[in-house]
Amino acid sequence: VHRDGEPLAVTVDAWLDREIFTSTLAAEQKGWDWFALQLADDRELMVYRLRRVDGSTDFALGTLVSSDGATSPLPAEAWTLTPGDTWKSPDTGSEYPVTWKLAIPGEAIELELRAVMPDQENVSPRTGIHYWEGVVDVRAGGKSVGRGFVELTGYGEGSRPPV
Repeated sequence: VHRDGEPLAVTVDAWLDREIFTSTLAAEQKGWDWFALQLADDRELMVYRLRRVDGSTDFALGTLVSSDGATSPLPAEAWTLTPGDTWKSPDTGSEYPVTWKLAIPGEAIELELRAVMPDQENVSPRTGIHYWEGVVDVRAGGKSVGRGFVELTGYGEGSRPPV
């Protein structure tokens, strides 16, 4: 990176998103909710669920990565994700959750997730397909304990690519 023509060293943390099933949802599936969280205690957490047309969960899975890199699978029954406040897009009319409670009782984890800003909707100018993808603050007991990245698909009409 250069600033005012001079090189500037930077250090960053980042996510690598390898999407493998955008257009392969089953006919009864509407979309997914995917969360990648980096916690202040050097643990990382990823959970996702595929939603049915009626809003119920069709499939869910997660992974907890400890600070030493060891991974623990989190089957659907190991965690709960409860949406809270919503934001309605002025562009598409779609309503997305922008706060959540994530609980993993077996790991003594209870987190509050809140979008850094509600309007993080992406709308394709070519197809109109839209989804919500953005940054969240991770809190526990009212204190910031991490940050994360969230992707929400299948909210509102026209939000699902043709299968």
